[in-house]
Order: sequence, then structure tokens, then C-alpha cells
Amino acid sequence: MDIDVIVNIGLYLSYALLAVAVVVVILLILFKAIDNPKTLVRSGMGLAVIVVLFLVSYAVSGGEASADASAGISKMVGGLLTMMYILVFVAIITIVYNEVSKFLK
Repeated sequence: MDIDVIVNIGLYLSYALLAVAVVVVILLILFKAIDNPKTLVRSGMGLAVIVVLFLVSYAVSGGEASADASAGISKMVGGLLTMMYILVFVAIITIVYNEVSKFLK
């Protein structure tokens, strides 16, 4: 058996497992939303905040084309990196605030 055939089978199996996982996650979210609709609203607000953060990060990122990537791909990667930096900074600040507030109580 050729190595390319084995790799292709592995890729298709990975795609199928990913599709099954996405469907299961969506179904679990919908079943949980039926029990408690407020959680769905809170999840939607969190998703909206992340989308807005990405749009802002995408808007401020540079779109310089290089030999490896086009301007659009460069801008997308720059936006994702900027968003990641902001989220890491917010996570660190939140952790420090939480620990300091616990210490002062």
C-alpha cells in the first residue's frame, strides 16, 4: 500500500471525526439551552464579544504581503495574533486581580 493512500485515509478519518465532534458539541449546546435558556444568551454574548474583539484586531493589523503569504492572509494572521495577545493580557490581569483580592480578604 502506498504511503499517500494511507495519509489520505488518515486525513479523511480525521475530517470525519472532527465533523462528528462538531455535531455532538452543537447538539449538547442545544439540549442544554432547552433546560436553561439563560445560558444560551450568556454564551451568545461571550461569542459576540470575541467576534467584536477579532474585528477590532483585524482592523488594526497590518496587511503586508510577503513571499509566503498574500496580503489577506497576512492581515488575518495579524488580527488573530493581536486578538490572542489581548486575551492573554486580560487573562493575566484577571488571574492577578483574583489572587490579590483573595490575599486581601
